[in-house]
Amino acid sequence: MAKKKKSVAVLVSGGVDSSLLLADACKNADEVFPVYIRCGYRWESAELHWLEKFIEEFDAHVLTPLIILDLPMRDLHVRHWSMTGDDVPESDSESAEVYLPGRNLLLISKASVFCVQQKIDVLELAILKGNPFPDASPNFFKELTHVVDEALHSKLKVAVPYLNKTKVELLKKAAKSIPLGHTFSCINPVEYYHCGACNKCAERKKSFEDAKIEDSTGYVDSVMVD
Repeated sequence: MAKKKKSVAVLVSGGVDSSLLLADACKNADEVFPVYIRCGYRWESAELHWLEKFIEEFDAHVLTPLIILDLPMRDLHVRHWSMTGDDVPESDSESAEVYLPGRNLLLISKASVFCVQQKIDVLELAILKGNPFPDASPNFFKELTHVVDEALHSKLKVAVPYLNKTKVELLKKAAKSIPLGHTFSCINPVEYYHCGACNKCAERKKSFEDAKIEDSTGYVDSVMVD
């Protein structure tokens, strides 16, 4: 039987991938810290709403309360769709249109400082196989732990346990182990509902279809909004 990790921080967003990673961490660690980094993007209120509901479902004594760290990004994205809600990439858009340059690098930097301060052993992220962005590549993560060690004079390990897993593989696993209805993936929400028309909603729908799993997501066109 593999030895449990002493303490793990999981960078969570409320999506299927990071929610499943949080659940897996609770099975494999003595103490688990869910860490959400708030940057000011327009979808974050809905994201946090569902993330908090998801965490409420846990009956895991190893899980600490949700930790929210702030990393304001408005000065870099003042006129960007992620802040304004104008021209949000739609369902037929390319992946490149939702790219936020340096996002993983910035999130990991903030989370790493927190982990070192709290003497946490491992920081985990739910990066998947085939992620097209440069700060999600295998080589980026291969070098990252060394950079964090050098910068913070620490032994913190930055881990990406799902780097060889596809979205469909994880969704099939998640369907058996977590409440998928409390996960959230939209970049243009209407109140707390998925818009059903953005790039991320299209990716979510396709993943459910490819995994042959019933999609019970609350898309705005299938629910009543006051």
